[in-house]
Amino acid sequence: MKKVAVILSTYNGEKYLREQMESLLSQTNVDITLFVRDDGSKDRTEDILLEYSNRINILLYKEKNLGFERSFMEAVLKTQGSTFDYYAFCDQDDIWYADKLSTGIDYIESKGNSQPFLYCSNQQIIDEEGHFVRDEEDKQDTISKQSSLFALNQRGCVMIWNDLLHLHLVDSYQMIRKSDFIPAHDTWITVLAYAVGQVYIDNAKTMGYRVSTHNTAGSYIGLAGRIKYVWKKLGTVYNKRKHQRAQISHLLLSYLESLPESDSAYIRTFLDAQTSFFKAAGFVFSSKPYFRGMSKKWVYLTKFLILFRRI
Repeated sequence: MKKVAVILSTYNGEKYLREQMESLLSQTNVDITLFVRDDGSKDRTEDILLEYSNRINILLYKEKNLGFERSFMEAVLKTQGSTFDYYAFCDQDDIWYADKLSTGIDYIESKGNSQPFLYCSNQQIIDEEGHFVRDEEDKQDTISKQSSLFALNQRGCVMIWNDLLHLHLVDSYQMIRKSDFIPAHDTWITVLAYAVGQVYIDNAKTMGYRVSTHNTAGSYIGLAGRIKYVWKKLGTVYNKRKHQRAQISHLLLSYLESLPESDSAYIRTFLDAQTSFFKAAGFVFSSKPYFRGMSKKWVYLTKFLILFRRI
């Protein structure tokens, strides 16, 4: 039976946390330890976790509010000093199907588990009551190392990775920990995995992803929701996150350059293109690998942002 560290950041999660805990208990053929960093909850989140502490091994850390980006990455550091075969991120309000962990582990094992490996499943969308809404669209497993710098990332809750990738995750976060900007946990592990190992995108639906007013990062249902989604995406051109992908690339470059053997040229190519409009134009029209596996709409938006150096 494989030992799995499940990494959870909680914040005022009392409404749905019990359902998530029950779904963790339903996991088959795995030995789970749950690392929880509570990000300053003011509700009964802690009480609920304590209720389950005699049924699942829970290590709870109550700390000050940092926001979900830093909170999840700080939770990653809590796993140091322990030995696990695999690791997984967990949200506080989803429902995992019984074979979620075993499905990903079986796939990684089938590949030999000899290099850093990130597995991402797919999910079904559920509403606040846990009722099925729709299947998430199938994903194309065609993202390249280069296009991972810009592509829409998989959600952290669908991810499972091995100990080899976890070493890189811990080491890289310790290196960038004091930076003013910290990427979201799912974004960081994705670009890291493409840089140092292998990523597999599976379309098996292994969990219910809850859309509610209580989750900190969600999906959008209906026309109004989709309009809100587009507006939010366009807003990234002008708000404080406008240079997020460039910042992520700088952080990733600093980590890769600390490794004895790594390929960082693809990052330098993108960052160099951000130094002038003419270099950006040349990059946009001649760098096909950087847009591989992305939808046409996202490619057009990405090229626009690169051209005007706002990505």
